[in-house]
Amino acid sequence: MNVIENKEWSQTSKELITDPYNLKKWQKLIKEAENNEGHGINKISSPEEIEVLRQSYRQMLKWYPLLTWYWIRFAEWEFKLDNYQEALSVFEEAIQAMPYSIELWVKYLEFRIKTIGDDLQDILKLFETARRRIGYHFHSHEFYKLYLSFLKNYASVDESFTKKYYVLLRIVIEIPLYHYDYFFKTFFSHISESNISEEVVVNIVPEKELNSMNTKDMKLVSSKLKKIFTDVYITTQYKVYSLFYFEKKITRHYFDVSYISQQELGTWENYIDFMLLNYSFHYVITTFERCLIATANYPRFWIQYADYLINLKMYSSARETLKRGLWVNKNFKLLVKLIDLEIYLQNFSAARDLITSYIKLNKFIPTEIHERLLGLEHLVAPDDIEHMLQIFRELIKETKNDYLFSILLNYPFPDVQIETFMEEFQEQFSSSFVFAKSQLYIYQKLQKDTSNLITHYESKLSPKNFEEFKKYYYLNKEVDLKKLFEQEMKL
Repeated sequence: MNVIENKEWSQTSKELITDPYNLKKWQKLIKEAENNEGHGINKISSPEEIEVLRQSYRQMLKWYPLLTWYWIRFAEWEFKLDNYQEALSVFEEAIQAMPYSIELWVKYLEFRIKTIGDDLQDILKLFETARRRIGYHFHSHEFYKLYLSFLKNYASVDESFTKKYYVLLRIVIEIPLYHYDYFFKTFFSHISESNISEEVVVNIVPEKELNSMNTKDMKLVSSKLKKIFTDVYITTQYKVYSLFYFEKKITRHYFDVSYISQQELGTWENYIDFMLLNYSFHYVITTFERCLIATANYPRFWIQYADYLINLKMYSSARETLKRGLWVNKNFKLLVKLIDLEIYLQNFSAARDLITSYIKLNKFIPTEIHERLLGLEHLVAPDDIEHMLQIFRELIKETKNDYLFSILLNYPFPDVQIETFMEEFQEQFSSSFVFAKSQLYIYQKLQKDTSNLITHYESKLSPKNFEEFKKYYYLNKEVDLKKLFEQEMKL
């Protein structure tokens, strides 16, 4: 079947060229590719039909990389079509995009177990990588069930898996999980009088404490262990309840383009603050990452996360976080934060590349971006005043943004040069309140007669702005007289 024959898909594809941020249209495109005009997709579908499906998923996930279940469906399609390597590549790409997604890791690990060969140790390493990423997630019970099941099922192949099984179970019962009770029941089952054995004791009890256990009397050992781990149960239960206070208020755990209520955003903010005060690094990171999946469209969470990493001097991680944020959220505030980070790290070339790329690709350039450009140029060549004034000149002519005159006053340039520079734009910005204030400021610094400015701007500014200008003028004049009076009194 020729690609163009799928008319509905072709029509939606054309619409997306001019409307690429329309998630509903992307979902429609996927549905039409899967439906394939009623024929569906299977192993006997033509290469062209399969490629339409593949490219539909790829393009959608390029625009919306946080759609967990579309990554999973994409990988499952490849596997259904007997494309093992392609399915593996999709999962690996998905993990790169969403390294802290519970659903992705569980599906990926299930896929690796289903297709297991002689790579047992590779899969074990994958489980450990996943544990570092999602092991502190409040809802990671499915992952731990899968991990424990894997260790138990392959213990006959690798003797070390038995030890790993008990060590993992011992670790899990101290992590506050929603289904913590399941793991405690499993653990207590192993140390019950009817099931306890020397093998269990050796694998659960640290070597230095084994001497205090009389393994000849298993009934006594069981009783001791129950007492110890009942205290652990109470502690974990308390932690679960304290986290559930926040968890029960979170209704969206996935990415979507629709708005999130202010109440739920507030819950995430409070949850993160609670974690920062009460929990270790791994728990904080997990909470931030969970939050970012649901609140990806809100730049403040990306910036807060980056600030947290910067405070820990984890600059590379902060950089990668901001880059991930810019992949899914085009808000310029994330770019400004990334530029500031590169400047702080003295990566001036990287900072300049970020700025110039943004300016080339966008019609509207926020003032904050121009501020970073000016600041960067001044850092690189602090003594080249003419160069800086030329950049100001070009930006003002291009943007017609009068706020740039206020920014100009923050630079340590000679007042006479600033005055001369501003005279170039006197006519163009004569009706600008910001320009008028900036000019007044320079006149006062140069101790020039400012009375003629009132006359000049009375006919130039709007009545409202002129009244504000007069207030500003007389306020500054009074301040100057007061300073002069104080100086004379000292003499």
